[in-house]
Amino acid sequence: MAEELRDGRLLGRRDLLARATLWSLATSMLGGAWLGLRTLWPRAGRASAVRLEAGRPADYAVGQMGDAMLRDHWVWVVRTAEGFIALSARCTHLGCRLRHDTAGKRLACNCHGSTFTLDGQVQRGPAARDLERVFITLSSDGQLLVDPSVRYRREFGEWSQPGAFVRFSPEGRDA
Repeated sequence: MAEELRDGRLLGRRDLLARATLWSLATSMLGGAWLGLRTLWPRAGRASAVRLEAGRPADYAVGQMGDAMLRDHWVWVVRTAEGFIALSARCTHLGCRLRHDTAGKRLACNCHGSTFTLDGQVQRGPAARDLERVFITLSSDGQLLVDPSVRYRREFGEWSQPGAFVRFSPEGRDA
């Protein structure tokens, strides 16, 4: 099954296999490069575009994490000394679900071993960036409200924006 080239020579079986191999190699390298680049960005999370009740501030002790929204919305609500934050439960490395390691007081990724502090900062990689914060606010009737579709990234300076945290005084009044 020899094919004729433009200059009249015949393309042998060995040449045909060599060209097919090169094309296959080039195609697989391009596909691999695409997949490699795709892993640099986390997968999209579940978006709700609705504010969900996360309980009352009195339901949380300082340093405590509330996981009532973890199963359905992949969000933790954390009470800090200054107030409240809501953290995405997706690892910033590849989007795996995090677990709360109560013994170590940290968040850990089961997939690749990244760990984060309870306020979302990276302790150990391969994750290179801090967790995303989720919109949190205090409603007029005293409920904590969370919107998982609104995210705040520390590297963009968004952790200091309104909605990335709720200041709350120990007496139970908004500071």
